[in-house]
Amino acid sequence: MTFSRYLLVVALATIAAIGAIAWARPSVFTSPVVVVGLGRHFSESQPGSFYAVRVAPILEERCVGCHGPKLQRARLRMDSLGDVWLGGKSGRVVVAGDPRASELYTRLLLPKSDRRAMPAGTKPPLPADEIRVIELWIASGASGHTRVEEIANAPPPPPPPVTIETPASDSVAKMRAPLEVQVGVLGERYPGSIAWVSRASGDLAVDVKRLGTSFGDADLARFEPLARAITRLDLSGTAVTDAAPLAMFERLEHVRLNDTNTGDAVLDALATLRALESVTLIGTRAHTEQIADLRRKGVKVYDARG
Repeated sequence: MTFSRYLLVVALATIAAIGAIAWARPSVFTSPVVVVGLGRHFSESQPGSFYAVRVAPILEERCVGCHGPKLQRARLRMDSLGDVWLGGKSGRVVVAGDPRASELYTRLLLPKSDRRAMPAGTKPPLPADEIRVIELWIASGASGHTRVEEIANAPPPPPPPVTIETPASDSVAKMRAPLEVQVGVLGERYPGSIAWVSRASGDLAVDVKRLGTSFGDADLARFEPLARAITRLDLSGTAVTDAAPLAMFERLEHVRLNDTNTGDAVLDALATLRALESVTLIGTRAHTEQIADLRRKGVKVYDARG
């Protein structure tokens, strides 16, 4: 092969490659901003960035079904920051700093009767807060590095979805069966003070603060038959003292002792509980040294000093 033919083959191969890229991502050629910013925009977004925390979840839920790995309508993918910046068949969809020039934003504002409105078809429009999040992200530069706290006045993130577990009644009944008699007995003696931690649980929460000083150490001792099932205990405002038999609650995770005549001896007993996660001690005689010991074990302690 002559040198001239070699150059011709290379040129044809280069043209073919460029043509393939242009077909797949025409915005690479229609957007100088993207070409100049390849290193910045094609990189993965940073964990904790506004894009990763607030924008990407919206795109994942609302857009990726039609513009993702399995389907790319208008040759547009939106499952990564680089793909968003590359755009699709009609060019780029994001203009950094200018939401009104960005189709990613403007199409969300169109009425459903407009064929260009997004999301397309029968999918519901985005809530106003989600549109605002996208607008703020684009206006701030549409970066994958801008931190959440750097974008002011963003709507708060939605609360996590509430899921109600429907337990298998047979398995729950089996867990609770050995406790039912004692739960009934103590429930009659201390009405409204015992509850299951959740619908699917065999663990118990005991809250006797409404009984006040009529509930003391001897009353707490009556809960021994249920001790291994009790994971939450609220003794606030009761007459329990340092003699309270707290060590018997081997699986106790959370305990409240606010405004009780308890001190360091009770903390020594609590220090033996391996499952303990938190203790509230406002208005007790507990000292700093014992509280520090609990904190060193990883227990969250809430007292008058924080």
